[in-house]
Amino acid sequence: MSVTGLCQLCGTAGPLVDSHVVPQSFWKGVTSGKSPGQILSNTPGEFPRRSPTGVYGQFVCGPCEASFGQYDDYAKTCLLDGVTHAKTLYRAGTKVALEFPSFDYRKLKLFFLVTLWRAHCASDAFYKKVSLGPYANPIRALITAGDAGTPDDFSVVLATFDPDKDPLNLRHAPMDPHPERFDGIRVYRLYLAGYVAYIKVDRGLLPATLRAFQLDPGQPLRVVMRDPQKEFAVMSDIAKETERTKKRHSKE
Repeated sequence: MSVTGLCQLCGTAGPLVDSHVVPQSFWKGVTSGKSPGQILSNTPGEFPRRSPTGVYGQFVCGPCEASFGQYDDYAKTCLLDGVTHAKTLYRAGTKVALEFPSFDYRKLKLFFLVTLWRAHCASDAFYKKVSLGPYANPIRALITAGDAGTPDDFSVVLATFDPDKDPLNLRHAPMDPHPERFDGIRVYRLYLAGYVAYIKVDRGLLPATLRAFQLDPGQPLRVVMRDPQKEFAVMSDIAKETERTKKRHSKE
């Protein structure tokens, strides 16, 4: 059902369209045969649910939604299609990062700012932990201007998991985004098709170890290779709880 209201990006009154918070290309859930993807939450007491195509919201007009396409398409080309061209970096025989030969800083960073801003605007419970407060308007202004800002403006650091250590393909499970702090600096964590994006929403600078990996037009795109053990344990527990819940419901 169509909704009429004020577009939260341009402020124009009129019809609001369905808008993916995370583009479908980055919405890869845990699947079993033909079962749709599971949305996993690390919120205590909140059961996983299914959404094969992602979570929508109605908060922007058609032209504004269309304007996001250039960033969504570029991120897919760069991070999903282009991952086969990325170089694996090793230290003492251990994988430590992926390095992409080139990237468009403006388009890629705006993809992450747009995704975080859409999560802030969305009313679905999956995004209830994303509340940008006084930073919502500065991010909105950058998006409206098509300006990615400097590397220290809403810095973005990317991480991924070693697929060789992920036999259940859990790295693609969509988990709810949430805030956390690194050395007192507030960041939001977003899960996107095997990637984890850390987006700084704070006036301070990221710790030096993370700042060295933030998106920067003067540096290669390096994606930190994370140790999956702790994260996958959480995902596995949630996935197992989903199966137990499904079995209980089938007996009722």
